[in-house]
Amino acid sequence: MVPKKILQALVFALPLCVVGFAVLMGGASLMRAMNDAQGALVLAWIASAFLLVGVADGLLLVIVLGLRALDEKDESTRGEG
Repeated sequence: MVPKKILQALVFALPLCVVGFAVLMGGASLMRAMNDAQGALVLAWIASAFLLVGVADGLLLVIVLGLRALDEKDESTRGEG
């Protein structure tokens, strides 16, 4: 069984990754508009890392929820005994 703390960490990390990606991409576009190509490139790379972590987090969240669903007893067998 997967501990509840791991599930909570995955659930709370997903929106943080999405917001972090959006903020960093906004900052990168702002830096690009101010003609700072190197700063925009650094922020774009960091935003890409946030995106990769978010995708991995989403996949892990689906796997963990699937494992928890498989671990629970079937509802049709709960009343039998």
